[in-house]
Amino acid sequence: MQVFKSFFKVLRKYIGQMIMYVGILCGVMIVFINVGNTDPQNYYKDKTIKYAVSDEDGSEMSRKLMAYLSDTQQLVDGVDMDERGIQDALYNRAVDCVIRIPDGFGDAWANDTADGMLEITTIPRSQASMLFEARLDSYMNMVSLYKRAGDDVNDADKRARMALEQKSIWPKERPQDIPCYIIFTTIWGGS
Repeated sequence: MQVFKSFFKVLRKYIGQMIMYVGILCGVMIVFINVGNTDPQNYYKDKTIKYAVSDEDGSEMSRKLMAYLSDTQQLVDGVDMDERGIQDALYNRAVDCVIRIPDGFGDAWANDTADGMLEITTIPRSQASMLFEARLDSYMNMVSLYKRAGDDVNDADKRARMALEQKSIWPKERPQDIPCYIIFTTIWGGS
């Protein structure tokens, strides 16, 4: 009981300051929530990665891969594909990634032995290179999945593109509840 009595004595003594700090916190939270972009569909902008490609295979799968990359990323032409040209392009940030599709890739992909065949040269540990590799892996895995399900290359490519183009749905019914949730979790969720 002694602890509770002491707690309420201190609480009564500093109640004005506590109300003031909670009011300031709520005011700052409301300002931060209302400032900025009010359209929730524009919160995220997809980033396109600058890349160069050398297709030495010319198979149907390599053409589909190049078409997917050119539709979703930014292809940079005019990069010398020798070692020095690739290093210069990466150093000068003309491209973020350089991909080389070796001869025999299409046949290896058809036989499910193409893992590790694509030669990707990137700027080490850059976010753009990690994003590019993740997108490339997602596409290749999705196309391989549809191929194993019995689709040919064209159908697998179409279905993989459809699956990868799906966006998450923002709750349009009641977006005004989100700032209340943020305030609630900030004030009472931290303990």
